[in-house]
Amino acid sequence: LHSLGIANHVTQLEGEADFVVIIPQVAILVIEVKSHLSVKITEEGYWKLGNDEPKRRSPFRQARGQVHSIRQFLRKVMPIAASSVPIFSTVWFTEIPAKQQIPKNIEWNDWELLDSSNLSDPKSSILNVINLASIHFNENFCASPGW
Repeated sequence: LHSLGIANHVTQLEGEADFVVIIPQVAILVIEVKSHLSVKITEEGYWKLGNDEPKRRSPFRQARGQVHSIRQFLRKVMPIAASSVPIFSTVWFTEIPAKQQIPKNIEWNDWELLDSSNLSDPKSSILNVINLASIHFNENFCASPGW
């Protein structure tokens, strides 16, 4: 799905998911696309994307807000499906080698960041994110006591 409008967003009045990839019985992946020609995180922690004004909220938080909004909607209209299909997110900087330009950060996992180098094989890149996200989820939540 492209440009999926989200009327009831969990963190703002409304929102939009750039792309939502649905693989039945496997996963849903929200892709936040950033096509800026530069990216920088300031010393204060603000994100400077291209010529845009610096923002406190990162693209990773933006994508996660979309995930939570979609999950909330699905829980209301399709509770069984919402609990059986995981929903993950990734941020894709399509115009730059962002993996080289953005220092690693505790806010995201390496597999949550795609960049221009991933455009040569987008299908494999998307499937790899889903695979690594699934492994992360299973290792950190499914095996933990109390989950």
